[in-house]
Amino acid sequence: MLGTDVDWIAALAAAVVAFVLGALWYSPLLFARPWRRAMGWEDKSAQELEALRRKAGPAYLVSFLAWFGMAVVLSIVTDWADAATWVDGAGVAALLWLGFVATIGLTAQMFHSRPRGLFLVDGSYQLVFMMLMGAIVAGWPW
Repeated sequence: MLGTDVDWIAALAAAVVAFVLGALWYSPLLFARPWRRAMGWEDKSAQELEALRRKAGPAYLVSFLAWFGMAVVLSIVTDWADAATWVDGAGVAALLWLGFVATIGLTAQMFHSRPRGLFLVDGSYQLVFMMLMGAIVAGWPW
């Protein structure tokens, strides 16, 4: 595709890492509480939260497919940037996050009057998983 070879195994591994990191990031071990507060879900009962989790199956599937697509594109971009090490790949991903993901997220936060805490939790997750993805697709196999 466009003169590059995508390592599909590395892209799949990167998507899995983003998925697992998300489960940890939004868990009570890390940022579940500030995220729920920012979402206005602080007062929801355990039953209401469980009902939301049960409905989240399609969202998890779409998220995983989106992360896989992102990993494929990131593989192409790191190849174009001649990023041959995991450090180079993480740097390319951080630059893409700053130029595209953070700017879109911040703009959406401002126009939709979302709490800053939501942008901080979501945006920092996106930065970390993108850097991990970049490291994986550029440095695979280690």
